[in-house]
Amino acid sequence: MNEVEDTIDKLDSEYQEKKEAVGQLDEDIAEKEATLAENTALLATAAKKASKIKDIDDIQVKKTMFGGNVSVAPDDFKKLTDLAKKQIVAESKEKELNGKIATLKTEKQELANKNAQLEKENTALKQENSSLKSVREKLTITSLQKEISEWKNKNQKVLDFIEKLNLTKQLQEFLKPRTHTLNR
Repeated sequence: MNEVEDTIDKLDSEYQEKKEAVGQLDEDIAEKEATLAENTALLATAAKKASKIKDIDDIQVKKTMFGGNVSVAPDDFKKLTDLAKKQIVAESKEKELNGKIATLKTEKQELANKNAQLEKENTALKQENSSLKSVREKLTITSLQKEISEWKNKNQKVLDFIEKLNLTKQLQEFLKPRTHTLNR
């Protein structure tokens, strides 16, 4: 009987550990999703900055008289060079962020798979725990039935003994409920 209880206690503790692990994985998944959302927002910001490149098309260009060179106003030239530099940085960041997103998606999938596996193990432990509890209940019922049977055998032996001694009538009289009457 103690083995069954020890096994149930062990399974309960394993169940609690698995439950905590599942909780930790849920927290990890939430953290990874938050990071993914943050990186997606950064990509959107980079895309907005890239749209400023369209302003380059609005720069007025004039061909010089001699040669194939183009003249641009100094302010427009500064805008053009700034935008070109920003574009290079944005493309570099975009590649880096895309790499991070791919890594985070992979980690998220791995954590989801691990979470699913832990939930399966948790369910199996619950079922095993339940079956062990029912076994314990059956053992208890069996032991009680055995004890009742032993008492019935002892009772029959006592009755047989009383009958051999011809004390059956006295026993019946003894077992009758007594009524008390008060005399006044």
